[in-house]
Amino acid sequence: MAKKWKGKNLKRSFWLDTKVKWKRLNHDLHNVIGFYSLFIGLIFAITGLAFAFPDFKKTYIATFNLLQSPTASSTHSSPIPLPPVEKKFQDNALRYALTNYPDAEMMSIRLKKETETAMDIQVRHHEKRSGVFDWLYYNKEDSSLTAVKSSNELQYGDKLGALNYDIHTGGIGGLTTKIIACLASLFCASLPITGYIIWMNKSKKKKKKGYQHNVNKYC
Repeated sequence: MAKKWKGKNLKRSFWLDTKVKWKRLNHDLHNVIGFYSLFIGLIFAITGLAFAFPDFKKTYIATFNLLQSPTASSTHSSPIPLPPVEKKFQDNALRYALTNYPDAEMMSIRLKKETETAMDIQVRHHEKRSGVFDWLYYNKEDSSLTAVKSSNELQYGDKLGALNYDIHTGGIGGLTTKIIACLASLFCASLPITGYIIWMNKSKKKKKKGYQHNVNKYC
């Protein structure tokens, strides 16, 4: 029968008593670490599955998108023509992005087939934050900027998908969340070890009881 979750049992789930014997300490350590790292461990598991399985990521993005109505991108009423400073359209598009986002720490161009008329540039405002960006959409035919999509305009699911790397690595809140993520990873990694020690101690205890029962039987 499971022990009632109150009194000492409740306290041992939140706090360690270092004065107890090592077996009791290991048991309490397993409970306390498991309790405090459960939520972060679940986040690691979900974001890790999103990395490994594209279909899972699509499902979880679509699920969270249901919580918010879609937001339209900032489409310009009339396309903004790009100044023909350079010979190539790609260079003019990149120059426009550099001029209008001077504080951007990273930019990337989404390459497409030569036959396609659209071209996209992602402006990353923080080099180490993959989920904070603006997408610039260009049209090659008239050499213009047609729309801008900010990460702030994304639905909940799309925003979580864009922030998946930041959440999984702990970089979403800077150094503080990275330290928390690192410690939580170590805590989660220790659970199989402390759990195995608990199981091993219980197995030894059962064998000892069985041996004593047999001795008493034949005495």
